Amino acid sequence: MAWISPTGYKDPDSKWTDEIKAYDSNIGTFAYQAFAVPLLTPKYLELTLTSVVLCDRVRIYVAYKDNLFPANFYNPDILIDLFYDGAWRNVKNGIVTKQSWVTVALFGTFRVSKARIKLNGLGTDAWWFLVYEFDFGEKIWRTATMGFEGLAQWRKSMREMPLKVRTVCPICAERLEVHPKTGERHCPFDGWPWQKRSVVN
Repeated sequence: MAWISPTGYKDPDSKWTDEIKAYDSNIGTFAYQAFAVPLLTPKYLELTLTSVVLCDRVRIYVAYKDNLFPANFYNPDILIDLFYDGAWRNVKNGIVTKQSWVTVALFGTFRVSKARIKLNGLGTDAWWFLVYEFDFGEKIWRTATMGFEGLAQWRKSMREMPLKVRTVCPICAERLEVHPKTGERHCPFDGWPWQKRSVVN
């Protein structure tokens, strides 16, 4: 498994500030939505990817603070949605620990292309919702044991192997499944037949 940072953002309602700081790999900086008026409606910050990832978890580093100096920080109540299978799917609805890495596990592995996050509750004064970091968890378990250079070499050797004898996908390292009628092999995260994947052949 590897943590993947977003590569871009969308701020549909133009309510966020410093959006790129939500994925600059620095927990000392943050994107934020400021609520200068009590009970102002929270808005989504979308975090995008240039290509889909096989995702089975995400992690966040967030906080909720008041407008005092020095500020008081609180555990925020948040919503996180992921976009896969053609629709937004909620994966977190609730309170998380402030200024700490919080991992949200999914109930499976999905081809995710983007995420969105927003505050789910407000205080009674001027407050700020801070997103220090957001990462997608990509399910490539061989990366941890082989390193990225080793993984690239392993993928190359798998691509050079005859299709009929391959047992695992060179892209995601998942075991290939065999169609019961045609004998075609495919990755469990893609459709039939697996051999026609342009990224593999």
